[in-house]
Amino acid sequence: MNYLEIVLKGYLKENIKEHLDNYFFREFKKAEKENYELNEFFEGCLNVVQGFEKELQEKVNEIK
Repeated sequence: MNYLEIVLKGYLKENIKEHLDNYFFREFKKAEKENYELNEFFEGCLNVVQGFEKELQEKVNEIK
């Protein structure tokens, strides 16, 4: 499962970004067909987001 691709697509495509909750639910339904559990899918997406947050914070700290 390419969580990075899922998260980036949701964030970067304006029409998806406006309905992000629905988008993630649709993506989960696709993943569910591949035997992914709810927690497994959303934790994978959350890990990507947290990775971005960490890198951004590191860049902010470098600038300071």
